[in-house]
Amino acid sequence: MKTYKQLWMKKYTPVLIIVLLVLTAILYGIRNGRSNGKGGNILAGASPDTSAFQMYYFDGETVAVRTLYDRGKEKELIKKINAIPLLEAEESALSQMDIPFYGFWSSNKDGHDISVAASGGVWLKNDGTVYDGNTELSLLWEQMEGNDEDDTLNVLDFPNAGRLSAYHSIFLLKADEQTEEGPEGLTMTVEDIGTSEITVRITNKSGEDFSYGEYFSLQKQIDGQWYYMDQAGVMQRGWFKDNDKWYFLLPNGAMATNTVIDGRQIGADGIWIAAEGEVEPANITDLSTPYLVQNLLDGLSTKGYNIITSGKTSTGERWNNAIRLKGKGSYVKYAANGQYRLLSGVIAPSSQFSSGIMAKVTVYGDNDTVLYTSQDIHYNEKLIHFGVDVTGQNAIRVEVSLVTDNEWDDPIILIDGLSLYK
Repeated sequence: MKTYKQLWMKKYTPVLIIVLLVLTAILYGIRNGRSNGKGGNILAGASPDTSAFQMYYFDGETVAVRTLYDRGKEKELIKKINAIPLLEAEESALSQMDIPFYGFWSSNKDGHDISVAASGGVWLKNDGTVYDGNTELSLLWEQMEGNDEDDTLNVLDFPNAGRLSAYHSIFLLKADEQTEEGPEGLTMTVEDIGTSEITVRITNKSGEDFSYGEYFSLQKQIDGQWYYMDQAGVMQRGWFKDNDKWYFLLPNGAMATNTVIDGRQIGADGIWIAAEGEVEPANITDLSTPYLVQNLLDGLSTKGYNIITSGKTSTGERWNNAIRLKGKGSYVKYAANGQYRLLSGVIAPSSQFSSGIMAKVTVYGDNDTVLYTSQDIHYNEKLIHFGVDVTGQNAIRVEVSLVTDNEWDDPIILIDGLSLYK
């Protein structure tokens, strides 16, 4: 004879099992994030009305970016990406990412970055949030084909490269091979490595005089390869403070000198010259997204200008896709409409630059206001890295002029990576 308890268990056990399964599913969803059937909305806030849309591709060696300016197509693509179902994941999931990597960049209506990196079903947003959600991103990359493409970027330009470098060393900038030995009798030894500083001893027994500056690069060896590092694990750019002095590193890592950045005067030694009552700088300029002047065809006017696929500087360095300005008074001019904060690039005389002349490059703003003037450039001049504050300027003109009085020879100047930053 079956008891009442046995009959109850026989009747209700299947129901209890179903309830427990439902509760388990709910708790798993709470623990691992949400997938609401409407998509992860990972690009929430992206504003096609005020920003271009960029998609990146990294195959482990080359970073390529395709830029979309058509608002209608931007909205369509952003909607498609936002519809991808995503579940919030642990940060450790980033280690599962693998080549190829895809990236997305846009900004909201206030101009703040929205950047995403994705690979192997793992997604990383620039706020540090990690998601799981598999989709075939190669199809989206193919959909972007035919839009403005640039394949001259390095790994530091890839969205969220700094965070990714903690899990994947391919997002670190490889250091140059050290092929030359230092002078005999000149040594540097590491005495102590702390959590925030390294103490070294420099000894000079060479019998020659040497001067020692404050600038250095820190490198780290990972799996037999050396990489440039800073405290964040990537090359430093923008404002930084060292020994109570402020400096500004341009997007290519070079130190800005003899210029104005963010309204602050920088001296010949690269040190910010603080005016009375001026507050300390902050990194308010986005140096992760360059807008190459030669690609900003809308509003671009030129004189004596062309883009070269391969050009050589007077010191023998070969540049690809550089701007070539030929002749005094030659210029490239862009209607910036007050959208940008910084103009940056590298200047060098062409291999065709005459030895009998000197020239200079000047950056003009509205009403022919001089924003920057280079040092005098002669035929064997080394590279000149420059950056200049263009905040609020509606028109920006980069122009070549002749310093020496020579009516027969024209100065031929190359400018590499001439870019605007917001």
